[in-house]
Amino acid sequence: MSFRTCQQYKVSPEVRRLVWDSLGEGEVFVTREGGASFTFATGQQATLKADAERLFKKPGIKDRLLGVYAVHPCVVEADALSFAPNGTAVFTEDFTPDVGKTRREACSPGGGSSYRY
Repeated sequence: MSFRTCQQYKVSPEVRRLVWDSLGEGEVFVTREGGASFTFATGQQATLKADAERLFKKPGIKDRLLGVYAVHPCVVEADALSFAPNGTAVFTEDFTPDVGKTRREACSPGGGSSYRY
């Protein structure tokens, strides 16, 4: 049996459209005034980002997207949900009971980037 990376799995155009349309319908996209970029912990920049807390406020859309991701072959069920302070803390606090998982705070020794846990 050969090993495949997640990038090697193909997602149908219909599923891509469903995800994109659902994120738009859920009003989860955030931009900055004047088109300024967001800089993520990885150093990557973007002018558009998806806000998890906004998605959580739309339970039907959240459930639709979770259903799509649940059938993807690269999704592995988690033992716990982790969050970085000032990152996804509120989202995981609200979301953890929905999925019946433990919630754990992640921290980086010395206060470095949360990307390097």
